[in-house]
Amino acid sequence: MIAPAPGRSGRSSGGPAAVAGLVAVLAAGVAMVAAGSAPGQRTSIPSASPSPRTASPSPRTASGDRPGTPDPDAVIESVRIRPADAGADAEVALASAEVTAAGPPSLDLCYGRFGSEGHRVARRLYSVLATEGDQVARNDVVVYDSPDSARQALTEARQMVAGCPPGVAQQSSVSDQPPTAFQYAPLPAAELRGLAADALAVTEIASAAGAQPRQATRIVQQQGPVLVIVDGYTSRGVALALARSCARRLAALPLPAH
Repeated sequence: MIAPAPGRSGRSSGGPAAVAGLVAVLAAGVAMVAAGSAPGQRTSIPSASPSPRTASPSPRTASGDRPGTPDPDAVIESVRIRPADAGADAEVALASAEVTAAGPPSLDLCYGRFGSEGHRVARRLYSVLATEGDQVARNDVVVYDSPDSARQALTEARQMVAGCPPGVAQQSSVSDQPPTAFQYAPLPAAELRGLAADALAVTEIASAAGAQPRQATRIVQQQGPVLVIVDGYTSRGVALALARSCARRLAALPLPAH
């Protein structure tokens, strides 16, 4: 998942019935891709956070509890950061699976509010921790109620980055983080190889009063109704390697375009 401009609203596309049809289409691909996936556990890293100003609308409920309908969480499990993506000196732990307006946002660039948050039907937020407890990366995988809602989320993230005023402190409305100024710079195009088409990949420098600036690599990828977010807090190479692993699994899912 990202850390967080005024919220932007977007089209709603589909309700519970649309979600049921959507997850049914995903079933075959999830079965193939998720077969090789294991629950989060101690893992290793290849060598090599903020929230919206106003609470998002309440999310729609998923219809994955119907007989024969795959759980959207299975889609998440099939593309998330796995044990093989990290090394013996790191641990992958579930941090949150909450999609309510009161829970952690998935998108929080520039402490903005994102209308697409209300269209999440399932999400899991994972932390990648070094042995000594330092956070190496964060991985938020989200299933929305339609591909249009997931595309809306990626568009909102891109607009928020472009419109975030450098050097102007922003106040989070959903956490007790101090006012923070954000600065964003896109990663070089050559480094985006292996990521999903139209991925958003930026360097973020967050400066809070009385604290040292913190730099992160933030990568957002979308395909069909799924959004995959990787935030890296160490080297850019580590964040890109983790994001590419997720991108390969995301591409293996037969996701509907509409």
